[in-house]
Amino acid sequence: MNLAGLWILGFLFIDSLSLKTFLLSITFLSLAVGLGLYLFDLDLQKYYGFSGILYGLFLVGASTAIMKKDYLTGTAVAMIIIAKVIWDLFNGGSASSAEIIGIPVAIHAHLYGILGAIVISSILILFRKDTPPLLNR
Repeated sequence: MNLAGLWILGFLFIDSLSLKTFLLSITFLSLAVGLGLYLFDLDLQKYYGFSGILYGLFLVGASTAIMKKDYLTGTAVAMIIIAKVIWDLFNGGSASSAEIIGIPVAIHAHLYGILGAIVISSILILFRKDTPPLLNR
């Protein structure tokens, strides 16, 4: 499922998400998800997934699309990803996904991925080349 998600990510954001941003995001999101789970999910004994990073990558991709003026794709993906995480937090995640992978879905990993992506997106916005002069000070 994560591989399919990466293919969709590539299809949606091939024109807006650079390889450098993609690779740096994977590194940072890995740390954010790992530390989040380690520090705040003390009951979780093992985590095998990539989904938290993938959720974060989708939000970073959405942010880069918006910065490249692809407002429709960027806004739609950001809203869907954020809504999905909120839905899972209040409803316990997808039972069908848990059945497919054979273990419970670590829904907090998705939250930590989103939080990490907010940090990355904020940095990208602050340091983008076409930042208005007021923000360059």
